[in-house]
Amino acid sequence: MLRKKNIYWSILLLILCACCLYLCTSYKSEQQDAAHKSQNLHSSSSKIELSHLKKKKEFPENKSESLPASLAQNPEAKVNAQQEYIVDCPLNINEDKSNELMALNDNIFSDQLDTNLPNELLGKNLFSSDWLQLDKTIEEMQLSRSSMIKALYDYHLSHPSEKISYFLLLTWCTETQYSYCNDDFYQKVKQIDNDNGLAWLTFASLYLDKQNILAANNALYQATLANTFSDYFFELIYLHHEITKKYVPLQANKLVIAGIGYAAATPTGYHKTIKHCSKAKVGDHSTFEACLKIGKQMEDNSATLIHSAMGVALQKIYYEKHGNNEKVKEIEDISTKLISKVHQQQYNKATNLMFHDNELADQWVNYGLQHGEAKTIKHIIDEAIWRSKDENYHPCPIQ
Repeated sequence: MLRKKNIYWSILLLILCACCLYLCTSYKSEQQDAAHKSQNLHSSSSKIELSHLKKKKEFPENKSESLPASLAQNPEAKVNAQQEYIVDCPLNINEDKSNELMALNDNIFSDQLDTNLPNELLGKNLFSSDWLQLDKTIEEMQLSRSSMIKALYDYHLSHPSEKISYFLLLTWCTETQYSYCNDDFYQKVKQIDNDNGLAWLTFASLYLDKQNILAANNALYQATLANTFSDYFFELIYLHHEITKKYVPLQANKLVIAGIGYAAATPTGYHKTIKHCSKAKVGDHSTFEACLKIGKQMEDNSATLIHSAMGVALQKIYYEKHGNNEKVKEIEDISTKLISKVHQQQYNKATNLMFHDNELADQWVNYGLQHGEAKTIKHIIDEAIWRSKDENYHPCPIQ
């Protein structure tokens, strides 16, 4: 996870493009009678519930302080400031440094945690290297996965209203029928994660797999009422970051990318429902209209850009099937804007910078938890620009 510069942002850009392409291709393949498969990467009660993932402080939207006198007097620096200059700290992490950081991460989550604390027990269940060794055989990986899921289910039984563990367990039921995967467990979504559209879409996928269209359609309706669509991406990063700050405070910013990697690698369980929406017939009015509303809700209420893009793609399919070319063009413009938010040189520089600046990394994690990815991109760029205007700001390591 740590070996390549900007690997997360590159992956996210590809996924954003891929999710739109997949949904549109799925629709077109219906007309061509060819099946295409797509694989997805991505992804309060106890003290680690969402109430425990507290929002530490509100952040200002903008900072507007004048340039230091030295910058104002320096023509070259003034030009840089006008171009929204950000200190450039490349992520030069070689294999030895990568192994060192991953060993540090593994040591924290395998050996150091106080598992009497709910958040640290959850962290051990999710981020322990015991489940993630890449040199294992397929059989060993499957055994490790089963052991991890059993540990997470035991955690769920002790903390039955905690949302992250429930959502992940529900998701894994779409891949394998583990012993806990049954109607009683699925129905808990109403008490635990009722306002999360992605939980309801995962619920719908489970019942589509059983050919229970009535239950699946009811879940689609519930998803149209949801006020958020979350796979707990930033909550997972926050959990990882808070634990690393406790045990290795001076190096926590360097381990943020590990938290990002774990969060990005969680499976998705709603792909069957998305495919169901993409193949809905215009004559199936209730399903078709529900999927359109879900698409708009996902665009507006998702914490991450990948799910906003997926919502936009659902809307595009609806308008394509209705032959509304004007709306299709509007949707394509929205997709382009979403992708452009990630693919910017300034964002790459700002995120690179936070791996050399603990406070900036802390802001990225907390702001993402509070405001979601789209607003966080703007905030972290603005913050990096503001910091770079200080002539005494020298975060980059000496080569």
